[in-house]
Order: sequence, then C-alpha cells, then structure tokens
Amino acid sequence: MSANPHVVTMDTTFTWDHAPQRLGRGTILDVPPDSALLAAIGADKLIPLHGAPPVPQASEPAPEPAQEKAPAPRSPAKTAAAAKAGKDADTAGADPPDTGGGERM
Repeated sequence: MSANPHVVTMDTTFTWDHAPQRLGRGTILDVPPDSALLAAIGADKLIPLHGAPPVPQASEPAPEPAQEKAPAPRSPAKTAAAAKAGKDADTAGADPPDTGGGERM
C-alpha cells in the first residue's frame, strides 16, 4: 500500500536519473509531498487519490478482535406456539427435569 497515493491526470514524460520516463494517465504512484519526484513530474499533473485506505503505522495499536454476539432472542412465533401449547415459554422444547427415578446405589 501507498502512504501518499496520487493519480496521474494526463500522459506525461519527465526526466528521472538522466533518463526520460513516461507515465500514462490514470497511473497511481506513491509520491511524498515536497519530494524531488513530485517536482520532476509536476504537481499540476498529479492529484491525491482520495478514499484510499489509511496505511497502518507501527505505533498504532492492533485492532481488537471481534467479540462474540449474545444469543439471539427467541422468535415471537415460537414463544406464542409454546404459550398456546401450555408450556412455559422459557422451557419450551427443553428436556423435562430429572426426577431421580434411576437405580439406587
């Protein structure tokens, strides 16, 4: 990712390292502000690329991990069906409590 993204607005040729360089319109470059590259290309031929995602810096803390969602509330239709069947809405569909009728020790 680029820290200073700019878009070339028109086809242009400039000299860099004693050699002509051609840039086509729409090319995206990382051009630091007030740099020799910006001066060589020409500030009038570059526009900042707005909407580019920010470049994370080493000093920024890492984002926190996503937290688990709370369980979704019971749907009104299930609550109404359980009430109609005569069961408590909170225990509808749950196993009946253990009455301890198993083998004795």
